[in-house]
Amino acid sequence: MRKFRWISAAALLAGMAILGATPARAALVLTITQDGNGSISASMDTTTGTITPGPTSGTATGSFTSSINPITGEKTLAFNGTVGSVFFDLSVAATSNTPGTSALAKLNLSSNTITNLDGAGQSFSISSSATGYTAPTGNVIGDISNSGTLTTGSISAGSFTGTADGHTFGPLTFAATGTAVSLANNPPGTPISGFPTSSPYTMSETLSGTLGANSSTASLGGTLVITVAPEPSTVAAALTGVSLVGLGALRRRFLNRV
Repeated sequence: MRKFRWISAAALLAGMAILGATPARAALVLTITQDGNGSISASMDTTTGTITPGPTSGTATGSFTSSINPITGEKTLAFNGTVGSVFFDLSVAATSNTPGTSALAKLNLSSNTITNLDGAGQSFSISSSATGYTAPTGNVIGDISNSGTLTTGSISAGSFTGTADGHTFGPLTFAATGTAVSLANNPPGTPISGFPTSSPYTMSETLSGTLGANSSTASLGGTLVITVAPEPSTVAAALTGVSLVGLGALRRRFLNRV
């Protein structure tokens, strides 16, 4: 009896310790850098939506805003302002569905307008990362894509790279000259082996390029999605089930004719 009471007390204390522990809060980070002329960053607590300013260097002015969609649970950290010689519209944002599920995780990096205010070419880089993703189960597929539109001028040396738990996807490259040129790159998803090596895990993205003098882009961005592919045995079972259903229907049709 005493032994039972001792075990019960230990279990109770352990449970209280777990309940009293502070839960880990995932963070969504957005960093904007302009050709050595300035950089600005901030992080968002994806549980509360609270924004914490990060380091700022050089010439960088603007403000960050955050939101959490109550229906989809997606979190957004946006920036509106000027970094160096480049203006970034309000929709320069990192969107994440962190913590995700064991079957789906997504990190999106998008912009409405990026404009070079200078008479010479200027390079820029937008990076985002999100922590606290739920570990997937099963075979994992990583899918990366980028798209956008060049409205005026030119863009060169553009690239989009994504990483998930140390696995790198891309870079996807793009360049264009002229007005209203569409950019898009979406290769087939890549199977990932040995994923994840840690749980929870982190995803990150970087979008970069060089804008010509007085050039502007619209809707430039990229997306990294981690999904779980069906197990081969599951696919085989599903195909077998469909076949059996088909055979059963043929058998009933034959018997009805007889």
